[in-house]
Amino acid sequence: MSEKQPEYDWKSMGYAKFISWKQMVCVIVSIAIFTQIAAQFITPTSWTNYQLLAFITATNVGAVILAVMAQRSAEDIREMYTKAFTPSFYATVSALSNVRDIMIREAEAEGNSLEEDMEGLTPKLYGFLRKYVETQDPANAPKLADIPVLEAPEYEDEDELFI
Repeated sequence: MSEKQPEYDWKSMGYAKFISWKQMVCVIVSIAIFTQIAAQFITPTSWTNYQLLAFITATNVGAVILAVMAQRSAEDIREMYTKAFTPSFYATVSALSNVRDIMIREAEAEGNSLEEDMEGLTPKLYGFLRKYVETQDPANAPKLADIPVLEAPEYEDEDELFI
């Protein structure tokens, strides 16, 4: 038996937002320009130096905390991807890709495109799979009483039955 895989919110993975290196550089340059301009209007004193030191310390500690949080997010993403993209997944994708290639080759050999052939094939395939699933369900299996049985033909000797 296969063990049940945990559920993940895969849709949220598609909407993950990451900051690019260009955006990081723009933020850093903007902060540097802002602090340099602000420093031109402040007279240096012990109190302003102390406040600047506190600001620098707070931003450095904040950066370290944010880096740790970002690393945790990266580990969560890695864990989700390693559970999803297993060797079995890649083998299945490869097999489906091979089937697709064969279907394209066969369609082109008949002078059609795969899309044209799929238009006719898909309803038939769906019907076949639907019927297959219905027959696999024991509740839908035919009952013995539902199977018609023909009457046995008349015979005079049992040897006639084994001709």
